[in-house]
Amino acid sequence: MENNPIDLLVTDLYMPYDTGFTLINWMNQFDPLMPIVVVSAGIAQQMSEHELYTLAKANAVIEKPFRAKGLLSVLNNFMVA
Repeated sequence: MENNPIDLLVTDLYMPYDTGFTLINWMNQFDPLMPIVVVSAGIAQQMSEHELYTLAKANAVIEKPFRAKGLLSVLNNFMVA
């Protein structure tokens, strides 16, 4: 990532090979100032205390289904000129 810096992380919580929780924790260790946007269905339903704590590290949470306009509105909050 040093050669290709990123400005924002957008992740789902539930993915085939790992979880967004793992990614959020890793990103917070690697770059604690990186804005994180979580996009997921069923947020906070049946989550463990540790998962809720990890989710709290996200800067924004968008629940699926969502409209593109809503996603763009959230992403625009993190855009830097």
